[in-house]
Amino acid sequence: MADKIKKFLARLSPQELNRVLAVMYDIENNDIDSLDIKPLKGQKHTYRVRKGRVRIIFYSKNEKVVIISVSNRDDQTYSGF
Repeated sequence: MADKIKKFLARLSPQELNRVLAVMYDIENNDIDSLDIKPLKGQKHTYRVRKGRVRIIFYSKNEKVVIISVSNRDDQTYSGF
């Protein structure tokens, strides 16, 4: 896991951290049926999951999943992808 993601997760409240880690676990295990997932416009195989104010951006292709970013929703959340 990237240092930026670890630092973000360290700043979350325990309840919020548990919710985000549960979503990340579901993403990594391809159990995404119950998640709020949408593809990012202009990007192939790149999606976002919304959990409250937190956005998880990940790349998925051929059963391989890579979590790219975990951050709060703001003007810079989707830039750079």
